[in-house]
Amino acid sequence: MLPEPRPNVVTQPYWHAVARGVLQCPKCNVCGTRFFTPRFACPSCLSEDWSWERSRGRGTILSATTVHKAPFPGVATPYVLAVVTLDEGWYMLTNIVNCSPSEARIGAAVRVSFVHRGGEAVVPVFELEIA
Repeated sequence: MLPEPRPNVVTQPYWHAVARGVLQCPKCNVCGTRFFTPRFACPSCLSEDWSWERSRGRGTILSATTVHKAPFPGVATPYVLAVVTLDEGWYMLTNIVNCSPSEARIGAAVRVSFVHRGGEAVVPVFELEIA
């Protein structure tokens, strides 16, 4: 079984939104930079003035790898770990699901989906966009 997320004061709004099926990221109110993971200050200008912006949840695979050796017992393999570029201009490390590893190619269009991972945990994952 995979570990559950451990929200903190900065990430709690993100996880609450994910539990409702909403993907969002921080956007700096000073310079406009969208960034992920949530942190206290914008990584571009260091402003602490940022707010949450809802994402459409669509993007493309920037990088992907197939994991064949589980990081710890109980994790099913193989699985695809990928960096997805969201259409709004931010990046996210995630899993690509419901396809064979060979189908998860760089440049492939994807859309967000949400899965329950034991207990109360809900996490965003991505699926290939069907044309």
